[in-house]
Amino acid sequence: MKDGRRLEPARTYEVGYGRPPVHTRFRKGQSGNPRGRPRGSPGERAKRIVLEEAYRAVTVKEGDNVVRMPAIRAVMRSHLRDALKGNGPNQRAVIGLIQALEDEEATIRKAAATTNSEPAERDPRDIARRIAFVLARAQRAGNKPS
Repeated sequence: MKDGRRLEPARTYEVGYGRPPVHTRFRKGQSGNPRGRPRGSPGERAKRIVLEEAYRAVTVKEGDNVVRMPAIRAVMRSHLRDALKGNGPNQRAVIGLIQALEDEEATIRKAAATTNSEPAERDPRDIARRIAFVLARAQRAGNKPS
């Protein structure tokens, strides 16, 4: 011991701060993230999940019958049923949805007329996506369908 300081042994340890055990270290030439980041943005993946759920078959009881249908169709039937019963927000949402779809259809027909081609056959999934979009937009605008 010189000048009141203790001499420490030379540091020859194998494991410690910044030196993980050899068996847990990355191997030479191996990535630390072998599968990598999933493809697509988080928003795209969320949209895909929402659409998968919207088209998932659910069991619905209609009177005495039990029917399987896509969830989006069951939701639409519920909105229409409540609108027919007099639920004001649902009535506004359904009317707004129908108007938006009719306006879009008119725009498509007008564009098709200018190009002298027939409008393509509408995919039911595309229609359901548009319905869900318009319902979400109506809900954000304050016409909250319940």
